[in-house]
Amino acid sequence: FSQELLSKASRRPDGRFVVKDPVSRWQLRVPSSESLGKVKQQKPLKKLVQTEHMSIASFSSSMLVLDPTKRPSARKALKHEFLSE
Repeated sequence: FSQELLSKASRRPDGRFVVKDPVSRWQLRVPSSESLGKVKQQKPLKKLVQTEHMSIASFSSSMLVLDPTKRPSARKALKHEFLSE
């Protein structure tokens, strides 16, 4: 980091300016059990939208699947009916 950048940074309580290579659970894509619980408590999007908006609900729901291996590929997503309406 440049000295100018460091001089503008606010000090942390432990006296350091920055942390080298901080790795958070979010960056590791390791959700907390609390986060997963909150997500699983939500009603499915399809149950929250009006019938005439089911196409976007279907598209959005497929993109928001937590497990990336179960989400559609970009190629498949681009073929979704919502994008052809």
